[in-house]
Amino acid sequence: MILEASNIKINNNGMIKSCDDFRLSSGDIIKINGDDDIAKALACIYDGEVSGSFLIDGKNLLDIYKIRNLRRRQEFLNSIVNYGLFFVPANPAKVMNRNSRLIDEIYLMIGRRAIVNILNTIIRREMFTYNDIENLIKYYKENKSFLDYWCILYGVYDYIRDIESYINSGDTESIFKILIMKKRGIDVGEAVILRNIYKSDLVKNNSRRITGIERLRYSFLFYFNRRIFYYIRDEISNELKGYIRRSGLNVDLNSMVYENSIENLRSLMFSLSIIKSPSIIIVKDHDEILEKYLDIYKNIGVSIIIVS
Repeated sequence: MILEASNIKINNNGMIKSCDDFRLSSGDIIKINGDDDIAKALACIYDGEVSGSFLIDGKNLLDIYKIRNLRRRQEFLNSIVNYGLFFVPANPAKVMNRNSRLIDEIYLMIGRRAIVNILNTIIRREMFTYNDIENLIKYYKENKSFLDYWCILYGVYDYIRDIESYINSGDTESIFKILIMKKRGIDVGEAVILRNIYKSDLVKNNSRRITGIERLRYSFLFYFNRRIFYYIRDEISNELKGYIRRSGLNVDLNSMVYENSIENLRSLMFSLSIIKSPSIIIVKDHDEILEKYLDIYKNIGVSIIIVS
């Protein structure tokens, strides 16, 4: 993936703001000068006039600001989702309901891309074999950063230090036990069907009508096997807790938004971004919390634009 930005300008009530041109590839990190308005413009959520070029594989994402028809704008937004943009504001409380629980706000933001990732994680873990552990050890010896990637794939990041210790001591049985303990015991076939529904055009593109068969199949899964959805909720909570620990902070997901510091909320947003697996993260301001997540982003090939 190649990303190029040029001649970007925004009009804020007659005040013209701009940012430097830049270019980056997958896994690159770049810092640019700009305020909140510039960051929101790049994230395609600015409420105002924006011009210029923000190309991803030849598609100008800033074209969204030229669209006035609500249905066409929604279709364009759906296409942007496929590129995996994720925005971390300087103060995440400003994009949340301060009187809601953190976990409820997360469920509102989680999105289709993250649901697909979580279902893939659950399916992968239900079907793992000793060969998966042997591959982990093989690639870990070649590149220690592979462990980050592997633990994210299998949803066991909260055990990453234990797994690293077991690899170094040759205790593969303990790694196997961790994966056994994390199994959900769900019907893999139903999980695959649900994942495919979330990946299908009926979710990717809201302009296509859902057929009767598709609606029936979705309703059957939801009403007669709700535990899959409960497992997804549990998986979201457990994975978030594992990633948040990396920041050294203790965030209670059942606490209210207003009870948390900016540092807690930014740690939560960075953790959520790992679950959503974006291609590009746009971050307002470079702080110590971001520093603690840069290694993970590098290991999973995420491009980062830091606006400060």
